[in-house]
Amino acid sequence: MALCSLMLAAGSGCTRDAPATPPVPADPCAAGDAQACFAQGTAAFQGTGRDPDLDDAERLWGLACDGGVASACMDAGILNSGHAHLADGAHRHPNLGATATWYGRACDLGEPAGCFGLSLLHADGQGVERDLMRARTLMERACALGHPPACDRTQSGENGRLR
Repeated sequence: MALCSLMLAAGSGCTRDAPATPPVPADPCAAGDAQACFAQGTAAFQGTGRDPDLDDAERLWGLACDGGVASACMDAGILNSGHAHLADGAHRHPNLGATATWYGRACDLGEPAGCFGLSLLHADGQGVERDLMRARTLMERACALGHPPACDRTQSGENGRLR
């Protein structure tokens, strides 16, 4: 029901219906805004306006990743790599299988660092089966997507760990 109709029903007059304004969701992430989920995940990780919560950060970054935010996939991967540290030095114990999954999702979304990181995991057999051909393919994709360290490694013809 339009605003003018409500005013007429209440005994007030109006000359025409005003356009309805859609309500602003209280939680844009819950409403499906992937960028909002990414921002909330970062706030959960950093403890902005709250205590840091690594599990909530990963959950929110996962929602953002599901919505196509490749940086969120990367942040979730880094969090699981054990290399993301809070200000107090706390970090999550490495789960390289989860890291590989997140990096793979980032790579699928066209994030060169995701392809690069997943390549290194495949080259070393960390969190995934060691597969030098897959590592090489991912490194070449990272280079094609514009990741200079990946290009340095592919152009030098290095094999194995590709560095």
